[in-house]
Amino acid sequence: MGRLIAARNWSATPLGEIERWSPELVASINTCLPSRVPMLLWWGPELLQIYNDAYVPALGDKHPRSLGQPAAECWAEAWADLEPLARTVLDGEGATYSDNQPLLLNRHGYVEETYWTFSYSPVLDGAGEVLGIFVATTDTTPQVLGERRMRALRQLAESRGATELDAACDAVRRVLAEFTADIPHAEIHLDAEDGVAGRVTASGRAEWRAEEVVQPLVAGRPAPIGALVLGISPRRALDADYRLFLDLVAGQVGQLLAHVLDYQAERRRAETLAQLNRAKSEFFSNVSHEFRTPLTLIAGPAEDALADAVEPLPPGQRERLRIIRRNAGRLGRLVDDLLDFSRIEAGRLQPDAVDTDLAALTREVAESFAPAVRRAGVEFAVSAPPLPRPVRVDPDMWEKVLLNLLSNALKYTLSGRIELRMAVSGDDALLTVSDTGVGIPEDQIPLLFQRFHRVQGSRGRSHEGAGIGLALVHELVRLHGGSVSVTSEEGVGSVFSARLPLSGAEAASTADPQRRSGATVYLEEALQWSAPAPPVSSVSVEDSAVVLVVEDNADMRGFLLRLLEPHWRVLLAADGATGLRMARKHRPDLVLSDVMMPGLDGFGLVRELRADPATTAIPVLLLSARSGEADTVEGLASGADDYLPKPFSGNELVARVRANLDLARLRNRESRFRRALVDSLQEGFLVADERGTVIEINSAFTEITGYPAGELPFPWPHPWIFDADDWPEEHRAQQEVFERFRTGNGGQFRVPLRHRKGHRIWVAVSATTVPGDAGEQLYVCTLRDITAEKLAAERDTTITRFAAVLAAATDVAEVLGAGISALRRALSVPESVAAIFSAEGVPELVVGDLHPAAREALTAARSRPVATVLVALGEAPGVAAPLGGNDAAVWLGLGAGRFLSAEEEALFGLLSSHLAQALHRARDYERAREVALTLQHAILGPTDLPPGFAVRYQPAVQPLEIGGDWYDVARLPDGRIGVVVGDCVGRGLEAAAVMGQLRSSARALLLRANGPAQALEDLDTFAAQIPGALCTTLFCAVIDPADGTLRYSNAGHPPPVLAHLDGTHELLSERSLPLAVVPGRSRQETKVQLRPGSTLLLYTDGLIERRDVPVLEGIGAAQRLVLDSMALRPSELADRLLAELLPPVGHDDDVAVLVYRHPPPPLVMELPALAQRLAPMRTELRRWLARADVAADAAEPVVVAACEAVTNAMEHGYRDDPEGLVHLTARLDGPRVEVVVTDEGRWLPADPAPRERGRGVRMMRALMDDVAIDSGNNGTTVRMWRRRST
Repeated sequence: MGRLIAARNWSATPLGEIERWSPELVASINTCLPSRVPMLLWWGPELLQIYNDAYVPALGDKHPRSLGQPAAECWAEAWADLEPLARTVLDGEGATYSDNQPLLLNRHGYVEETYWTFSYSPVLDGAGEVLGIFVATTDTTPQVLGERRMRALRQLAESRGATELDAACDAVRRVLAEFTADIPHAEIHLDAEDGVAGRVTASGRAEWRAEEVVQPLVAGRPAPIGALVLGISPRRALDADYRLFLDLVAGQVGQLLAHVLDYQAERRRAETLAQLNRAKSEFFSNVSHEFRTPLTLIAGPAEDALADAVEPLPPGQRERLRIIRRNAGRLGRLVDDLLDFSRIEAGRLQPDAVDTDLAALTREVAESFAPAVRRAGVEFAVSAPPLPRPVRVDPDMWEKVLLNLLSNALKYTLSGRIELRMAVSGDDALLTVSDTGVGIPEDQIPLLFQRFHRVQGSRGRSHEGAGIGLALVHELVRLHGGSVSVTSEEGVGSVFSARLPLSGAEAASTADPQRRSGATVYLEEALQWSAPAPPVSSVSVEDSAVVLVVEDNADMRGFLLRLLEPHWRVLLAADGATGLRMARKHRPDLVLSDVMMPGLDGFGLVRELRADPATTAIPVLLLSARSGEADTVEGLASGADDYLPKPFSGNELVARVRANLDLARLRNRESRFRRALVDSLQEGFLVADERGTVIEINSAFTEITGYPAGELPFPWPHPWIFDADDWPEEHRAQQEVFERFRTGNGGQFRVPLRHRKGHRIWVAVSATTVPGDAGEQLYVCTLRDITAEKLAAERDTTITRFAAVLAAATDVAEVLGAGISALRRALSVPESVAAIFSAEGVPELVVGDLHPAAREALTAARSRPVATVLVALGEAPGVAAPLGGNDAAVWLGLGAGRFLSAEEEALFGLLSSHLAQALHRARDYERAREVALTLQHAILGPTDLPPGFAVRYQPAVQPLEIGGDWYDVARLPDGRIGVVVGDCVGRGLEAAAVMGQLRSSARALLLRANGPAQALEDLDTFAAQIPGALCTTLFCAVIDPADGTLRYSNAGHPPPVLAHLDGTHELLSERSLPLAVVPGRSRQETKVQLRPGSTLLLYTDGLIERRDVPVLEGIGAAQRLVLDSMALRPSELADRLLAELLPPVGHDDDVAVLVYRHPPPPLVMELPALAQRLAPMRTELRRWLARADVAADAAEPVVVAACEAVTNAMEHGYRDDPEGLVHLTARLDGPRVEVVVTDEGRWLPADPAPRERGRGVRMMRALMDDVAIDSGNNGTTVRMWRRRST
């Protein structure tokens, strides 16, 4: 905005030229323009506008013509609202404030609904007159619209609760009618099949736009239930926020209407279910009545036949009729219970209640049921003392209540106690039946009295039952005006309570009660739960097949025994768990099992049999009362061979058993033949399923791997798979083979396996795939032990690889490290260690973890002859071997349970002898290298350099530390410094020999006070006498630190770089020839002035020359790095040059680098006595110290001491004068840096007995080499010195 204001022609406005604007106007504009808050300035009577950049979005299309425009003209559409507020300020009545002020503005081509929070503040002159209005404003339109729209959505959400479409549509209409500013018009259209089409219209202050938004009403359904047509406000643009709001409105309306439709559908569904329930109850009632006639004709003749004394039946026939009578009675009881339920639902069952001695009736019923409890071995206690008053009950119904509770308690109490108690509780008779049974899960207790509900998974004496006994108890007690409750804890037991109101009569009815026979049916069924152990089949033919019958119903067990016993030997089990144990023990030829049994049911039994390799082939025939097609499919899918629904004929059952036995014989014959064939194979054999589980192996497999068939199946990962942490390579190889094995159709592989005893073996595997009996894919493999041939090949390979590894190592530590790593891999051991001992037996060099067991073995082995193998047993088994010299040995830790074979032990001895030879070579090499390095270091230049210098050298040929390149820095007698950088032709030792002669000659010539040119002229003559010195390039210079001059001469060497603090630089280049090219020719000498802080870089061509890269480009890169690193110390600059200019991996030429930093100008700082100036001071001082080549470990103490001195000057010299100035000067004083801190303040007199005073001075003296403090009336001066390097 500043540029727009400056460019505008203000002379045409009442404000006039900018140069003539009043100071008040200029000050107001200067306050307004930099602010990030939208600000507007109205000036003069016309209220001409000037505003900042933050205010531009508020103007919209009015900008930029609004700049300098009168406010009434710019905001004409809203001036009726704004003028009274402006007039209040202009009339001198003070500032105004408006919060969320609605304004209709035309900023984007239409009249827009906006909201603003703003204040009008007067701008006054010196006399208090109002010159203008300062406006600070915030556009709150998004917040106001957002809150209003959220309120609309919230009210729509709160409108739920309607159950009819008309009411729901009316609720939507009422809500949207309150928000016509956002939705001036709305229509709802619903599909006819979901309801009558509805229409809701809401109109507001203005008509909507010509276009409308149509939103589908989906509400999570697969197809829309209708559409919502929404009018668009003409006062708002249809932007992303507006569209999102309309989407959310449509979503809320859709959910509201969908809720109504769902409610109506649920209501229709409930009515349908109720109708179905009534039809079901009526059906049960009719069927129950129809059952009574055939049941009577079954039970009646059976009873007559049993009671016939004239023509008595034989025992076998009588037993059959007893089973018929017993199960007819059980069926009759079930029919009666269903009929009672149908009557209760129809409201037709009413108790025939009489005043009854409830305690006596309870004792009578309990005693009739006692034999079943006693047979089960459960303690039974009854406590029913006489009650003070009778209870009005229907005796038959009460008998059903008691018998259901007692039979339920016995069914789920496998041991312990059942107790029945009758007592008075207030005006009620309270019956409790408690047991120590299995208990009921807490989440099942609320469902316990619902019809047909059964607790799944509970252990009991029987799995039979329809789930209506407890529900009937609840209904019968309710009919007597009572209630039933239960408390239970799993594993502890349950307590059922029934509460009935006492009668008002004083005595029970004297009418003779009818004899009740209902207990007989309950008793006979309960007695069957504790029937004696199943009899053993009488068939004893040895070659007869064995059939295991698993059935929890005693009558059914007896029936099946009588059917099967004439044909086969029969074993009986009363539950699934017992049947599984007997199947594993006796290995029957066929298992005949019921499906619904307590504990392990028939399906679970089949799964367990199929999962056990020992029983997986036994055929299973399932019996079940569930006879639908889906039940049959489920039974066969569970793994059963056959499925026979009840009821069935005896002939059919015998035929089914015989057919399955015949099929099993055929399968077994083929299996035995196949088993014999597989076991006769000399190669290992295995079969795995599609999940990788090994389900069959032969004896050869066991001989190879050690894993017996008795441990089958072997799921993935198999026990012969190596651990990934201990055997990573073997594990990876096995994983790769297994993936190829699973994803392909077979193949041939060589793979390592983990033997059962822990060691590694190698096998050659041939694999293929075949389809299984159930259509799944099976993998068939044969494997041959190739460990011996693999070890032989590995031995040769290992020796070759071992020799290659040792050949690559140079020094002793590398040889030992590479050797023990290679040994560990070659012999697959978890740990290895090698050590060299001193003459006193103390380890001097250890590679690996030297724990006590390893040290003991190494000490014992080190003096033995080479190739001797010592085996150490005990807690840490291992093997050790000497490495020659009577002072070195190697040890391998084998791990628990691992031993080396004879072949592996021989391989270890052979490899250790190779390692001993390599160690001997490495020792000779290190001795020779030590001598060579001593000579090389004597040839290289000095390392004790004058201040400001840094040198680096990198030879191209490793492990040499010298080559044909060199540097030299010589202190001359008169304080000057001689500098030489040269490069001989070639590299390696030959070039180093030439370099050493030339370096020594150049140093001698400079020390003889020759100038650079004279020195090169003499070197020309000398180089001509040295073979290999021809064409040596060399740069020779003399630096005078006192006057800052550099005199140099160049013999064909790459031009040095001279960089200055102002960012300029130059190349010290001149046309010249290398040494010995033209001996006797005079050399040119040049003198340049070194500026303070300048940096001089000398280098050899190895730094800047690269293949396919121009030399000038390399020199340019060096120049840029020097200029970019002027703040670095010379040593840091030298390191950076090598790091960024040399290739990352190796270089073809030697490299020498010399960096000189001429002392920079003194650092002079004038600091206000403010604490916030300390941090910038420290930063600037650190930069200067780096430029002055003050070592990092010396620079930081200087910074801390200077900061302490400046802080003291601020705190004590200017404690009452924050405008005082502290002066800091830092300069170089030869090898030292000097820091001077001066102030002109007045310090307090020193405390004669200081406590904390003086700590700063002590710190400065500790950090610096020397400190001098001069205090007087005119201020204090602190002088400090410290060496530039430590």
